Amino acid sequence: SGASGPVQHLVVFGLGKLGGRELNLSSDIDLICAYPEAGKTAITGKTNQQFFVAVVQLLLKVLGETTGDGFGFRIDLRLRPYGDSGPIVQSFSAMERYFETSGRDWERYAFIKARACAGDIEQGAAMLERLRPFVYRRYLDFAAIDAMREMRALIRRDHSSHNNNVKLGAGGIRDIEFLAQMLQMIWGGRVPSLRTNSLASALAALVEEQLLGASDQAQLWRAYVLF
Repeated sequence: SGASGPVQHLVVFGLGKLGGRELNLSSDIDLICAYPEAGKTAITGKTNQQFFVAVVQLLLKVLGETTGDGFGFRIDLRLRPYGDSGPIVQSFSAMERYFETSGRDWERYAFIKARACAGDIEQGAAMLERLRPFVYRRYLDFAAIDAMREMRALIRRDHSSHNNNVKLGAGGIRDIEFLAQMLQMIWGGRVPSLRTNSLASALAALVEEQLLGASDQAQLWRAYVLF
């Protein structure tokens, strides 16, 4: 249970293509695991942190372990607060403190796609709403714009090594997604319709808000569907 008494349930957030319900063939799944409140378990006296660490370790084993039948998914937890050096699961309050004090612009970009996809969906959705001001800021500063340029430069650097790659090559899936999400980051703090984890919905909203031409949107979507 939590400090306030209610029974606690794990919340699994899907980011990236899982969050947007846009998984490609053989995509990794990007997960962040959390629970609403700190506290202790009623029977064993373990802390909620200890209990949920064991639960997430079991989840990783069930989903990702290779057996004679193969494996379920390649799971990536590196988008969690503090990355590989951070705990594999943490409380909502710990997550909020991290994003308030240490959150970076690329994490804002990642959380555009965030969705509570398993466990206590209602609590997870409420948590994402509390993080909304971090993801979608009303005004952008020069540091945020520079961060976008750096992300774009990293993507372009990969183009030369991924010729004819429909995901990573120039004009491929990643480029299309990046364009939409950058415009969402820039305008989402002032335009509520852009706060979506769906690429299709984001492109449609950009046209509706006259932030993207209808012919450009149609061309981007045709290429995305083809790829």
